Amino acid sequence: NDVLYRYCVGWSAPYNESDIQAKDIAYKLQELKPSDADAVKEIIQAVYDFWFNEGFAKNISMKACVEILDLYQAQMIATKVTL
Repeated sequence: NDVLYRYCVGWSAPYNESDIQAKDIAYKLQELKPSDADAVKEIIQAVYDFWFNEGFAKNISMKACVEILDLYQAQMIATKVTL
């Protein structure tokens, strides 16, 4: 949610208003297991297209996608270590 807010993904909504989309993105990341920032961008855009309308998050920064990918990969590593 923090990354979506900081990079104004979709719009400049209050911080807690992108919580639903952040959760959906997290679920999709776990399901689709992206390997690069372009795949993350597609996931984010699909989630925002579902909730709002097509193209709503078309201008998402690749820096945001890289940051989300890094967070996802760190979580996957942490999960494997604790198992």
